[in-house]
Amino acid sequence: RGVGLMLGVEFRTPDQAAAVQEHSFERGLLVLECGKQTVRLCPPLIANSEDIRTAVRIFGEAVDAVAAHP
Repeated sequence: RGVGLMLGVEFRTPDQAAAVQEHSFERGLLVLECGKQTVRLCPPLIANSEDIRTAVRIFGEAVDAVAAHP
């Protein structure tokens, strides 16, 4: 859910959201929890396509890591 470049990805539990935030940070991607179980992605306006691909890859790896170890 979101408007423009700012997106929120909602998870089933607050613990999952916190774990995804932590795993993303460990991989070099800064995301923020917002609300109870949502992670906010808010890239800078100067992000290029390579930056976005990298961010999506890292975020996907973080989600996979959390899904593999619930």
